[in-house]
Amino acid sequence: MMIPSLVLLLAMSGPVTESDALRVMTWNVHYFVPVTVNAEGKVVTAPGGAESVIAGIVTAAQRYNLDVIALQEATPRKHVMEAARRLGWQVRWFRGAWTGDGWKQGFPGAILTRLPILESRDRPDLEPYSIDDAFSRTFGEVVVTHRGSPLVLMTVHLLPSWKNTAHIRLREIAAVERAAQRHRNLNRSVIVMGDANHQPGTPEYEAWVQAGFTDSYLASGGDPVGGWTCPSTGLTERIDYIWVTGPLSNQVLEARALADDEFHVDRDSPGDGALSDHVPVFTVLGSRVRPSVGQSDKH
Repeated sequence: MMIPSLVLLLAMSGPVTESDALRVMTWNVHYFVPVTVNAEGKVVTAPGGAESVIAGIVTAAQRYNLDVIALQEATPRKHVMEAARRLGWQVRWFRGAWTGDGWKQGFPGAILTRLPILESRDRPDLEPYSIDDAFSRTFGEVVVTHRGSPLVLMTVHLLPSWKNTAHIRLREIAAVERAAQRHRNLNRSVIVMGDANHQPGTPEYEAWVQAGFTDSYLASGGDPVGGWTCPSTGLTERIDYIWVTGPLSNQVLEARALADDEFHVDRDSPGDGALSDHVPVFTVLGSRVRPSVGQSDKH
């Protein structure tokens, strides 16, 4: 299966991007539990354990020369901290609110970055941990310095699309918009990364667009009916996004789901495994660097 050869696969050279670019990734890491499909067609835990997922975070950062990684279902916390330690990065961990219905560990999130952190907030512009059902999972904010200016990073995990829950996700999106507007008033860019638990073409998706957020995948020229991120055992949905608002929203250079062998299950390969039930989403932002024009090239 693919997981044991993860380091070799990820050591391959990543995409070439502009020198001033910002490289970010979001990934729901499924509690650091890799998955596979057994002989009966059921999704089960794959070999490799949490160590393989930690290694996946670290080596993906190296492969894609990342500046920022946002995580969802980022628990146990010790695994997040170990990934940050190996990278030599700073990290902010957000514990997540809901611990009901057997989910005793809740739904924490995290932001890991090699950029200087100026400040961070858990559930910005919301009550700290109220009984409100909005953001029963994760909503965390980190302000970093990028190219000499403040840049806002958010990790989010919206409520799943259970029956009659769209109104809750719309309230969650509205809360993100309120928090982002505070920064947009200061002419800061805001990057929202996470598991939104809705697909394009839904009222929730339209709410992001109406709120002034740019879907980085589509902005990069991605196929409107592609870019699937879940489940890694048979990709059929696009529910993980990197949204951008502010000055960087018109500087999307590249965006795609990382549906490489180590991140999704190839059902034609018995025993193949993936590091999570989601695949990561990767985005590059920045101004394009044009080659200098020589005197002989001028007309």
